[in-house]
Amino acid sequence: MMEALLPNQGSSPTRNFLAYSYSYRHKEWGLLMVDGEEPLLYICEIPQGNIDMLIDESVERDHEYGFLVKDPTKIPRAPIIVTQPKNTMFDLVRREVINYVSVMCIADGYPHPTYQWYKETYENEALKSKLINPLDDRRFTVSGGTLIINDPKQVEDRGKYHCRATNMFGSVTSESIQLSFAYVAEFNLKRSNEQGNQFWGKAIYCDPPQHFPDVHYYWARDYFPNFVEEDRRTMVSYDGNLYFSYLDFIDIGKYSCNVQSTVSGIGKNGPFFNLEIYPHPNYQQLKFANNFPKAFPEAPIRGEDVRLECIAFGYPVPMYNWTRRDGQLPRGAQLLNYNRVLVLPKVEPSDIGDYVCRAQNSKLAIENTISLSIQAKPSFTIRLHDQFIAKEADLMWECEAFGIPDVDYEWLRNSEPLTFDSLSVEERNRYEIVDSVLKIKGVIEADEATYQCKATNQLGSSFSSAQLKVLKLAPTFRKKPLEAEMYASEGKNVTIVCNPEAAPRPTFVWRQNGLVIGNGGRRRILRNGNLIIDPVSREDEGNYTCNAENTYGSDTSSGRLIVLRKPEFYLSPPELITTSKGETINLECEAHTDALLDTTYTWRHNGLRIELDDTEYLRHLAYEQGYVYDFQRKLYNLYDNPYETSMFLKQRAQEVYVSKREPPYQTGYREGHLRIVNVSLADAGVYECVAMTPVAKIAISSTLIVRGPPGPCGGVAAVDLTSTSARVQWTDGASNGQPIESYTIQTRTQWSKKWITVAENVTAKLIDPTNGRREYQLGDVLSPWSSHEFRIRGVNNLGNGQFSAPSPQANTREDRPFTTPMNLGGGGGKTGDLTITWDPLSGEHQNAPGVYYKLFWRRTVIDPETDFQTIVLRNRGNIGMHVVDVNPIKYFYTQYEVKIQVYRLFLILVNCLLY
Repeated sequence: MMEALLPNQGSSPTRNFLAYSYSYRHKEWGLLMVDGEEPLLYICEIPQGNIDMLIDESVERDHEYGFLVKDPTKIPRAPIIVTQPKNTMFDLVRREVINYVSVMCIADGYPHPTYQWYKETYENEALKSKLINPLDDRRFTVSGGTLIINDPKQVEDRGKYHCRATNMFGSVTSESIQLSFAYVAEFNLKRSNEQGNQFWGKAIYCDPPQHFPDVHYYWARDYFPNFVEEDRRTMVSYDGNLYFSYLDFIDIGKYSCNVQSTVSGIGKNGPFFNLEIYPHPNYQQLKFANNFPKAFPEAPIRGEDVRLECIAFGYPVPMYNWTRRDGQLPRGAQLLNYNRVLVLPKVEPSDIGDYVCRAQNSKLAIENTISLSIQAKPSFTIRLHDQFIAKEADLMWECEAFGIPDVDYEWLRNSEPLTFDSLSVEERNRYEIVDSVLKIKGVIEADEATYQCKATNQLGSSFSSAQLKVLKLAPTFRKKPLEAEMYASEGKNVTIVCNPEAAPRPTFVWRQNGLVIGNGGRRRILRNGNLIIDPVSREDEGNYTCNAENTYGSDTSSGRLIVLRKPEFYLSPPELITTSKGETINLECEAHTDALLDTTYTWRHNGLRIELDDTEYLRHLAYEQGYVYDFQRKLYNLYDNPYETSMFLKQRAQEVYVSKREPPYQTGYREGHLRIVNVSLADAGVYECVAMTPVAKIAISSTLIVRGPPGPCGGVAAVDLTSTSARVQWTDGASNGQPIESYTIQTRTQWSKKWITVAENVTAKLIDPTNGRREYQLGDVLSPWSSHEFRIRGVNNLGNGQFSAPSPQANTREDRPFTTPMNLGGGGGKTGDLTITWDPLSGEHQNAPGVYYKLFWRRTVIDPETDFQTIVLRNRGNIGMHVVDVNPIKYFYTQYEVKIQVYRLFLILVNCLLY
């Protein structure tokens, strides 16, 4: 859609409409953004209730109208050109080989048309068409639609020609073609030498002979056919000249220009001449060659390939680049010949613009612009169509053609100009011609003919042709009778089509079961004969007859309308269902439908379509009806067939808005029933059952409330922390149908990620009734000098709820250590060492930083001691071993009694551990 918008429109919040329009700036058709208030931007506007008045007399009428067709090729019809003649060139050089020229024109029509050819000449500055009569000049032959000219004469036969195809229904004219004569004259036998300076640019002109049409240019060096090879310095332009960006001594030699006709293999060789090069003290500054950039052809026509060339003189050899001012290069543009050439294939008016060539070397950069203009031969955007209308009806034909320059319009009737002067007195009162519009009031048989709209500009003419046929036909239903059986849905609308072939338009009378139907209320008879019933009820069922009548006769056609009843629920789930988490529920939904229609059921949960598992339904159906094998086959088709399963999953993956769960939703024991196993809190919501037939769908809703344990609490936080206590605050989560009876509080610290229950089955105090904020006081259960997180869950009579998210971390105060080291012992080491070991206090038991130890020891067997010897390991920190030196000779392998006491800065743990 965005590609169809006209460019450079900006944006505006008020322009919410699109209109088809033409941009003169960009020379193209496209969509214009408008605000809906501008006049003359809309194709048609009419109240919806009057849409049937738009029906044209000629709608769906063609050459078969009123005929029983057995052979479509023999339907009577006026001629129309199906193959236009093409411009033709006769090669004078090859006259001895082929001494004739032929032009072909093919038309379709029945009876088969005859052909005549005309040569266009000017007499007294007026264009005349002269009939070519083979009997007057034996050089001319007309065979079918082909014109053959033997021994063509350049002066006498060149010019424009066209053909006419004629049968009993009219005559049609083809587009004009040009017969030209191709030739290439001889070169001058001798030409002077060329001179140039080293490191300066040079253009060597071809000086070609006279020729028609264009020729290709080839340059040879020293001998023929040693053609000059193009490189970054050298190029042969389409203007025929040989260009050097700069000359060097290697370019000295003999050169010759050669040409070849573009329409034949005939070519001519030019004379050789010398290129002399002289040294020069300076090199040439960068500059474009004369008249470059250039376009070939100079005046391109829409649909042609355009070649833009860019050549610059100067040293060092330049590099080239092409851009388009105020836009990008057209799609399909090609850069060739070291970027010196830009080719635009099959140009369109949208390619009009300024193209910039930039040449750059290590010394200088220059650029120049060429403005590309494109002409367009007339081509029709609105063509004529055959008209088959009743006598005395009015006709309006309109054609429209696009062309650059603008086009002029002319109308022809049976190949003769249709002007005010060519009309009879009677026709002047009925015919109106205004540019591209032709109006005929009250058509009669004499107006039957082939009409052509001719669009012309200086590039040529194009034709759009159509036949006018005046019909006199009594109504007949032979081709389009009423359908034998028609179906309508109760409560909807139906249109019963009555479309006989008739001219003029008949009047219509409708009957139901023999009784005339009035026009009004639920039943409306349109001007085209169609009967609309809106809304349809059961009493509208019956036999319908359409009677069509005009001045030439009447006819009838009948059919039966069958009204299909809309579905109605006879079994539906309650409006409100309450259940508990973990239970299984069945929602039953069934509807009465018409026996002729298939019925499907779908379920939605909170607006999303539910994906159902049919396994349980098929299993129940199999055992109920006794075809277990068929159930296994159906189950295989649903799940085990790799191809079908992959296609099933692929289709489901594309349906984004689907409600799923685990275990899956199931179809119940009957189609239309929904079974939900192990109900969870997430299953609560609105369930909608939809019963659908090809003619209507109905829906009914039920709300499911799921009771369960409380939802997670929110806003958990700890305040007023001491070393071992805190007040924990939170807000209750969803009660899920039952009141919360108690709470469980857990905590964890940075020392361990394991959650520890610090309060269970406790009740909380309501501290803020406005927001339901609650609080519980924890006492002497926390670890000092720790960063605590808390989580809480509620409990009701249906079970434990979910834990809340962890609270922000909160720090308890420092305190003295509450525990002594464990596993006090010793042993090991060398003689004379008393090794004492213990488990250092872990972080969660230190209760403060700066923990160290005091050791006590005394002998107990050999020379027992009364007092303990001590040492304070103040500077050793939280270690787990110490070695004391004793007399190694007297006290080896001696038993000692050891104690340990925990210290921290400014505090002492009085109790000791004895070993």
